[in-house]
Amino acid sequence: MDLLLLEELHASPTFRTWIVEKLFGAGTRLRKFEGAWHSISDAKLGETDLLFCFQSFDGDVWAALIENKISALTQYRQAARYRKRGRKGREDGSWDRYKTCLIAPKAYFETLKPSETFDVYITYEDLAEWFQSQGPADRGSYKAKFIKEAIEQNRRGYQITPDERISKFWRSYWQLCSSEFPQLAMKEPGPKPAGGTWPLFQPPNFDKRVQIIHKTEQGFVDLSFSGANAGDLKMIYRPRLDNETMIEQTGKSAVVRVAVPKIDMFAKFETEADNVYVALQAARKLYDLYCGHMPQ
Repeated sequence: MDLLLLEELHASPTFRTWIVEKLFGAGTRLRKFEGAWHSISDAKLGETDLLFCFQSFDGDVWAALIENKISALTQYRQAARYRKRGRKGREDGSWDRYKTCLIAPKAYFETLKPSETFDVYITYEDLAEWFQSQGPADRGSYKAKFIKEAIEQNRRGYQITPDERISKFWRSYWQLCSSEFPQLAMKEPGPKPAGGTWPLFQPPNFDKRVQIIHKTEQGFVDLSFSGANAGDLKMIYRPRLDNETMIEQTGKSAVVRVAVPKIDMFAKFETEADNVYVALQAARKLYDLYCGHMPQ
């Protein structure tokens, strides 16, 4: 969906005119298209899915900072960070005016918390209707169909195809964790797909934005802070870290990381049990680290 919108912003003056009016109100006119970009990251303030800039007839540069969602949950204070990026762009002269926008299926908006407020909301249903009304018929109909499929994906949620080997491995992993590392409070796993190779731990005493993730194929156990900055974590945790523990920025999250042996979850659990135990020891180490400096 991001790339579909990006393509249309670049290729279709008609679409740009329509979305400018949706964003900034009827009668707002676009004089010059300045550009549109995908996945613009700020080290401290996170990522903008789509950034769209244009010059109006009064000579000002206007910007739309767009978050696109199908069914994924909003990140912690995501709308607020979009506004901060908007203000920062205005202060450094990148644009004169801005608005934040959330584009998602209509049903998605029912899940938003009152605190997650964007300036403008555009539904997938609005987009599908616009594309359906455009010519040539084949192109417009194709894109409308694509968007309707995304709406249906939101309605039915994520559907998994279980993999027997992965599901069996998860079961044995959970049994070991529950027996030897109960403080991690690993939830009993259900059927898992072939790509389900990252066990997660979120004990009841953890903040909802914090979890431990075992990235089995990569060989890492991460204490992950959603929406955080690595620099802030270093100020808090660096004095308490040993030589085997590091702090990294990973997209929209910052992590305290321990390297562990890589694990093949398609293999028999017995052949990987020792490596799993090492990883769970690392997870307990990160648990103790977080609990020793838990926010009040």
